[in-house]
Amino acid sequence: MKLSSALGVSLSTIVLFFSAISASAQTCPGGSGCLDPTFGAGGNVTTSINFGTGASYGEGSAIQPDGKILVVAGGPNYPAGTGSDFYTLRYNTDGTLDSTFGSGGVVRVAFASGSAGATEVAVQADGKIIVAGGAPLPGAGTLGAIAVCRLNSDGSLDASFGATGRLQFGFTAGRRAFVRGLVIQPNGSIALAGADDIDFAFARLTPAGALDTSFNRTGKLIVANINSSDPVAGINALTIQPDGKLVGAGHRATRAQSGRDWAVIRVNANGTLDKTFGSGGSVYLDFNRLNDEANSVAIDSSNRIVVSGRAMTGTTQPNLMNYRVAVARFTSAGQLDKSFGTGGTAVVGITGFYNTSSAMTIQSDGKIVTAGEISNAYSPTYGNVDDVLLVRFNTNGSVDQSFGIGGFVSTDYNGLRDAANSINLQSDGRLVIVGSYSDENFISVARYLN
Repeated sequence: MKLSSALGVSLSTIVLFFSAISASAQTCPGGSGCLDPTFGAGGNVTTSINFGTGASYGEGSAIQPDGKILVVAGGPNYPAGTGSDFYTLRYNTDGTLDSTFGSGGVVRVAFASGSAGATEVAVQADGKIIVAGGAPLPGAGTLGAIAVCRLNSDGSLDASFGATGRLQFGFTAGRRAFVRGLVIQPNGSIALAGADDIDFAFARLTPAGALDTSFNRTGKLIVANINSSDPVAGINALTIQPDGKLVGAGHRATRAQSGRDWAVIRVNANGTLDKTFGSGGSVYLDFNRLNDEANSVAIDSSNRIVVSGRAMTGTTQPNLMNYRVAVARFTSAGQLDKSFGTGGTAVVGITGFYNTSSAMTIQSDGKIVTAGEISNAYSPTYGNVDDVLLVRFNTNGSVDQSFGIGGFVSTDYNGLRDAANSINLQSDGRLVIVGSYSDENFISVARYLN
């Protein structure tokens, strides 16, 4: 392993096609890490928003102070071939859709391009809801741009935000942009992170929904990807430190261009790159000169930076069975914390299977829980057969043997391809996992005991 520091479309309502409770099979002996039987029926709820015409899957999620669960979803509109919009769903604490939100618990927001997808959601202190994702700017063809909207607590579009409740912008003309990180700051400003084509990108909006010119004078910051060969390099997750600095985690192409490295970048509150972090504001982590990717980032109670994702072991790049769940902990200065795991990292998984982490949360006791996928079979029809995989780590980076079976929990929702894309911790410590069910045909929301 090597560490180097280096537009206006009115809100529409939809009719929900399918919402069901589904039983699940899991490897869990009972207790910590097991599905919560009081949520839905058997711990999992699946929902479709597309009338069976294509994929629908949960992306970002958040838990409101009252315990209700917000999910933003991807998927095409009905009828087929009419584009895609932002979808936001709200569930009650028992797993049923909240009928007081939007139309039957679902809100659809359209953008002028007719092709939009929501990836992130966050709740403001006043209960209003920020949803972010992508939608091409009008007249820009299919080039992706950042799209943001704000909902009132009942799901109606907040017309006081941006233009008719929406805002769209790009970073550099002629380049695509995407957002994979969203944080609402204590003063109500909205921080975003993702990519400007092959470079890392950050932005900040005012509470009113305009670019915040106190952030790097323009509201935007582009951090050059020094290895500019990877067309999907960028920030995959964003968090904020107590001092207001932003920390983004993602990936870049390796110097040898044979895979990817983890990338961790810190930005000052004024929108400039924090040169005190790592080397000039960035840290790059290469596990084995193969295909590594960071997907989540958080700040622990000691102000250390915890990052999770996947690392590839072995020597053969195409072999998916070499992927493992990886967690790294950094000091506030951007150095690997040697008291965590082995030299600052923990790489674990079940040998002979594809293991990965897509999301992470830190419990009040400091333990780290990752959520992702494990492929344990292959189907000629569906390809890899994936189950949801949870792993819990102690504060020293060891796997917590008291969680599930030896620290691992795998859940098979329906025998096909299931995935976890986000994780949230309830106030009572229970874990809410959002993702997809049955090869991305349904949104999945599950709750686990802790």
